[in-house]
Amino acid sequence: MEMASQLGSDIPFFLFKKPAIATGKGEKIKFLSFPLPLWYIIVCPPIRISTAWAYQQIRLTTVEFQIKINALKDILKYLQNDLERGVESRFVEIKRAKECLKSAGCRYVIMSGSGSSVIGIFSNKIEAQKVKKALVLPKGWQSFLVKGL
Repeated sequence: MEMASQLGSDIPFFLFKKPAIATGKGEKIKFLSFPLPLWYIIVCPPIRISTAWAYQQIRLTTVEFQIKINALKDILKYLQNDLERGVESRFVEIKRAKECLKSAGCRYVIMSGSGSSVIGIFSNKIEAQKVKKALVLPKGWQSFLVKGL
């Protein structure tokens, strides 16, 4: 864990095959009880966003909260990325990627980390495939259908 933290404060989050919520700069991890696997569509606009710049756009807080997630619909209450607002204000591609996913039928959409990818979340492969097929992206953008671990 310590070595992973030295690579990046949010790296430890990715060492575990469990759903979790990361707070702080990503170094505080709270594991969740949630049925897996989920399916994802990852939309990648052809842009680069500096993680350092994205973090400079927000004010970090120390708010503690209780979370109980038993179904995918419960995620909607908590689906939040504090970096998203600042990044979207400068990179319209993030907002556009979210709109593309929603227009194709995705209900749960969020920016990944500090960007530049945007993720659509699905409870099953069939629903994800349907949205992937309906997804219309600008030229040069990529999308990937992936199964969560």
